[in-house]
Amino acid sequence: MRSLRAGIEQLGHCRKPHASGKPLLSNDMHLGLTEPNIWFMADLRAPGYHAAGVTLPGLPFVVEGHNEHVAWGFTALYADVQDLYVEELDGKGNFHAADGSWKPLAVDHELIHVRGGRMWCWTSNRPRTGRC
Repeated sequence: MRSLRAGIEQLGHCRKPHASGKPLLSNDMHLGLTEPNIWFMADLRAPGYHAAGVTLPGLPFVVEGHNEHVAWGFTALYADVQDLYVEELDGKGNFHAADGSWKPLAVDHELIHVRGGRMWCWTSNRPRTGRC
């Protein structure tokens, strides 16, 4: 496989077609292995529609795959999808605010319904900074 740009391996090969007579698409999504895997194979068919490949739970379409006319793929962009902050706590339920004062943490209570009729209360504390 030939690299078209640094870090991206995607190659459409059509000089010598596959035995089917159609060109091949080779693609590397640059995604790490995870367990459990988030991708699952799908073969979607409806009147006038067909797509097969891989998708993610909840998406109503094939993310990477093919139909009778075209194949498509992508390479991960590794976008920044999280912001991490170090918060200074005093151990008494307060956080060190940007103005230098100590302010109380917000307390969230979430009631989780568990199969069998049981309920579990999840309590979490967070700073009132507007960042999370």
